[in-house]
Amino acid sequence: MKNYKPVFIEWIDSACTDPSWMSESEAIEWMTDDTNNTIKQVGFIIKKTPKMILLASGVSNENISGVFKIPVKCILTLTFLQV
Repeated sequence: MKNYKPVFIEWIDSACTDPSWMSESEAIEWMTDDTNNTIKQVGFIIKKTPKMILLASGVSNENISGVFKIPVKCILTLTFLQV
């Protein structure tokens, strides 16, 4: 089994509203509230490039699962975990 490094990562995800109508001021207020799209996640780094991190939530001898492609620009914190 490969030795994937476990991490705790906080990153900003994109978001969209439901398709209902809203005023421009409501949309601007919604845009400035980033409390609902900060993701806190534990996973394993599969690959890292200058632009992207490939993160899996599970690993086995031959496979990975729950794979996320996260832009490096969206990462707030990245902490390596000791196991």
